[in-house]
Amino acid sequence: MLNNKAVLYSVVFAILAISFKLYVFYGGLQITRLGMLSHLIIIGSVLPFVLLLLFQMRKSNDGALAGKSAFKEALKFVVISALIISLFNYIFYQAVLGDYIRNYIAEYGPRAIKEGAAKAGKAVTDEDIKKEIQYRIEDATAFKDTTGKLFSIILVGGFFALVGSILFKRKV
Repeated sequence: MLNNKAVLYSVVFAILAISFKLYVFYGGLQITRLGMLSHLIIIGSVLPFVLLLLFQMRKSNDGALAGKSAFKEALKFVVISALIISLFNYIFYQAVLGDYIRNYIAEYGPRAIKEGAAKAGKAVTDEDIKKEIQYRIEDATAFKDTTGKLFSIILVGGFFALVGSILFKRKV
């Protein structure tokens, strides 16, 4: 049975994370430092929510909270949040972000490839650049983007759930 608090916290966190992603994208901040770090900011934001959830659970149980149940509820929060965010990410990638990424690769990719080759002291032909750009465009998929985000949130969030359950456990 899902704890209503874990589900509520998951939905609130997912809405905030999605709002932040939309702000970054539609604010034109994708290529800024904030845009580059936006996923890390979302992952880091899991910790305060886990701690707040466990604090509320302990408070509602008169100060008693078993470590195992704390971990399970925190992990439920992380998994539900990650699934909601990933579902949004997949849909958003298919609708808008995929075209943006493909256009960005096509526009800025050749210059980046030439600069990288120059730093490495290698010669690169226009044909090599076209092949590399084509490969990068084909390699940018909604599945890869979404699974990368899903597993990073679950992995780091799982660690935060473990840390939080250790911090907030009290004898039952």
